[in-house]
This record gives sequence, structure tokens and C-alpha cells, in this order.
Amino acid sequence: MTILKRILNNKKGGWEKKLLALISLAHMASKESIEVLEAYYKNPDPEMKEYAKLALDEAKYLAKA
Repeated sequence: MTILKRILNNKKGGWEKKLLALISLAHMASKESIEVLEAYYKNPDPEMKEYAKLALDEAKYLAKA
């Protein structure tokens, strides 16, 4: 979890790694992963905003299932 959070918060990181981190966090659908996604969604990289929203929505949906 910590590694994924670091990937998202690294402003020099590539979008490909961030996208994979978002997907991984979304599929975990745990309380902690949702908190990480919510924090990132509040201040995402501009090109990742839509992906951050989709990942957050997916995690919340899967957590309810």
C-alpha cells in the first residue's frame, strides 16, 4: 500500500506507473486504499484527474459488493 501511495505522490513519476497504482488501489477496495484514492483525488496530477475519479468510484463500488 505504501509503495502505491508513494508512486501517486511522486510528481516526477510517469503516468503509466500512476495508472497502474490507481488500478491496483481500486481493485483492493479496502478502507485504506479508498482513503489513499480520496487523498490523491483531492490533488491529482492534471492528466490523472479523470482516472483518479474512476478508480475512486470503482473502489467504493467494489467495497459495497
